[in-house]
Amino acid sequence: MDGAKKVTDEKIRTKDNIVAYETILKERVFEEFGEIDTFTQQFEALTTNYERVTYMYDYMVRYDLLKGRYWKDLKNDEVARRHKKKGDNNFARGDFPSALKHYTRCIMKAESGVLRGLAYANRSAALFKLSLYRECLEDIKRAVGNNYPGSLRPSLLYRRERATQMLGRTRTPKYHERTPTLPRGARNRNTPHAHCIKQIHVELDENSRRRVLVNNITPAGKLISVETSMVNVVSGKSDLYHCHQCLNICYNPTPCLTCTQVVYCGQNCALDAWYDYHQYECAILSPLKRWVGYCKSLLVGVKMIFLAKLEQFRNDFDRYLNPIENIVKKDVPKDNMFLALAASVIYYFIRDFTKFFPEESKRDPNFDNQFKDDLFKYLHMAYVFSAEITEAKQVFGVAPLRPFQDVYIEKESFGLGIYPFFMHFRHACCPNVVIHHYGSTMVLRTTRKCLKGEELFVSYGPHYYYHDQRDRRNFIWRMFYYECTCLVCDRNVPIMAILEECVTEERYKAITAKATKCFVDKIVNTKDALVDLVDAIDTEYNVEKYLYTLALWYYYDLLGNRRRVP
Repeated sequence: MDGAKKVTDEKIRTKDNIVAYETILKERVFEEFGEIDTFTQQFEALTTNYERVTYMYDYMVRYDLLKGRYWKDLKNDEVARRHKKKGDNNFARGDFPSALKHYTRCIMKAESGVLRGLAYANRSAALFKLSLYRECLEDIKRAVGNNYPGSLRPSLLYRRERATQMLGRTRTPKYHERTPTLPRGARNRNTPHAHCIKQIHVELDENSRRRVLVNNITPAGKLISVETSMVNVVSGKSDLYHCHQCLNICYNPTPCLTCTQVVYCGQNCALDAWYDYHQYECAILSPLKRWVGYCKSLLVGVKMIFLAKLEQFRNDFDRYLNPIENIVKKDVPKDNMFLALAASVIYYFIRDFTKFFPEESKRDPNFDNQFKDDLFKYLHMAYVFSAEITEAKQVFGVAPLRPFQDVYIEKESFGLGIYPFFMHFRHACCPNVVIHHYGSTMVLRTTRKCLKGEELFVSYGPHYYYHDQRDRRNFIWRMFYYECTCLVCDRNVPIMAILEECVTEERYKAITAKATKCFVDKIVNTKDALVDLVDAIDTEYNVEKYLYTLALWYYYDLLGNRRRVP
């Protein structure tokens, strides 16, 4: 027993996240009872969410698995200096984007004002090299305000003078447009948040499954929805480039003064975040991020439990999200156990290490049970419905893949959000709706002509352009517990990307020349020309249509592109 405990303790230290804990907990149960069937059956017999959370929490306490899971997130000058040194090395090599990130990490970790001042000054130099002069001037001001050494100020003031001169010459993205809007008269007031056009309606089928349908013929490229997220979190590789409150791009963010986990684009966002939710998550965010591991959607659920204290959020939830939760409610034992385990540790973090629980409520079993029930509900909704928020960024030094591409871009995830109207769409591996983001705003457009009464679909991940039938169905079954029966899965349509490789060079040039003419040469209106090309081909499973659709997607990605730093 002691040897086995030592092994599992080592697993906890090396894999301190929810996925490891699910295995570790079952190992402990097996060590004590010699089997885990009874443990599983007792859990599956529970009928309420608070009972499930309590059951998992009691077992975590029983095996002392909560001990050491929490640590206090403290500023640390030694760690900050390491990031500053890495930033200095990157700057010396001319890798200014990497230097920018390390200086921001230094600012987040620094305890002393002097070290923050040095990091702000060095970051201003990186910003200057990246032609971000307004941000450079802001950081110079912050450096001076953080006791920047007087002996070093002449060079800082000289940089301020140069940045001021260059301020009007800041380079802007070559391709970019403002976030689209739906005119008030064009909005459908009968759908969540009124974020879609009037030609769209939502209904339930005979099995109470939601469906989004078009009321009349809709051409390719039609803007059908513009929606902001109801709740979101920053996550991903570019977390240092986005404000953790509004998710707007910010290359010179300021940190939380208490924790080392978040940055903001300004004082207003920092104050709004603190009063709405960050005053609670601040003390637990660092261990919480480690605990959820790759399942970042759980952070959305945690944020929802804090926002639920706000009357506006509760009203929006009851109006827009509760009906959807009731429609798609599934009792999946595997998910229930995973979510109950997650909720048990999150409950422990919130109850013992934040001020979210009033003192008198800690002795009130009704409050405790209601909190567990709400926490499980929010985690479940976030787990099922959180949508990835992506941005297109130009990759410098890489040649475009296709002739109709002017620059090479790749899409990168920077957050997760819940979008009430988007949640109504069902999946198809041959979707007729494509998703783009302008910042954190989700924009939906049709990718081909849709007939009156036709259902609109999005892709939950797999697409027949790039994935074969087996991989697509395996993904959908693993994530959503059903077998995809969309048109291309039923017909086992081949991967379009493979067919592209079979096209002769002459035909490929002829096809892409039309898209190139639309996009690069700007001879005709880009969108209208590509839409005409897409709609001119009747069949969906055609290499020509595939290439024109890729060109249309590429065009929309560039329109929403706001990133100027890799």
